[in-house]
Amino acid sequence: LQLKRFADVTLSPDGQRIAFAVSASYREKGKAIESRLWSGDVDGELREGAPGSLPCFSPDGSRLAYASDAGHDGRLSVWVDGEELGEIPGSVEDLRWSPDGSQLLVLAADIGSDMAGAASAKKIEEAGAAEQDPKVLRPAQFWRRLWLVDASSGETRDVSPEGANVFEFDWAGSKAVAVCTDEPSESAWYDAWIGLVDLEARSVERVHTPKWQLQSPRISPGGRVAFVEGFSSDRGTLTGTVHVAGRGPLAPELHATRIDFA
Repeated sequence: LQLKRFADVTLSPDGQRIAFAVSASYREKGKAIESRLWSGDVDGELREGAPGSLPCFSPDGSRLAYASDAGHDGRLSVWVDGEELGEIPGSVEDLRWSPDGSQLLVLAADIGSDMAGAASAKKIEEAGAAEQDPKVLRPAQFWRRLWLVDASSGETRDVSPEGANVFEFDWAGSKAVAVCTDEPSESAWYDAWIGLVDLEARSVERVHTPKWQLQSPRISPGGRVAFVEGFSSDRGTLTGTVHVAGRGPLAPELHATRIDFA
């Protein structure tokens, strides 16, 4: 029970700095599992920092963005170098810097959204909020959306395509690629598709409709799209084949869960 879990390991673009999240390997009764950031020089000392997860270095390596629920347990917001940034009315699930380091693209789930079964299948709720009846609503009302946040001012703008729910995304500056669904319920994930998102127009182009489930969408600076497709019992547990849009599957004997462009 003293073992710690490591997650979200990331390097600065120059390879000199490292950051990652560390949490307990079990949950104490009545308490949430706290995740804390560790960071430092790859060849030097590593230091424990603030509560947080999803660390992401800016392109020049000088700033560290991450998600934290400090001050509002249960709802993750964007933090940069120890200060909360922007006002997103949801809980942060992923973030990316723009190539010039001036903006962050953030995926956030509406409060009330379901977590994946692999992540406890509970609803996302801020601590202290009034208890809700366990109703199942059709159509589902809680979406996962993309937000653009100015890294200096914190100005926040909803850039999600209308009518598209986003479960995962990647960003190379102009367009984003995402695992999208037509509605936001967990069951919709089994019918997800790969979409190319135009953030300015708030539109999405469907570029791949899969046979199975999808994970780890990626886009290169030149606009090439890749993803993992395979059979999965639950969101977040997928293992499958690497695909490149327009080319098809690569190395079908390789079982992948996460990919990145070199």
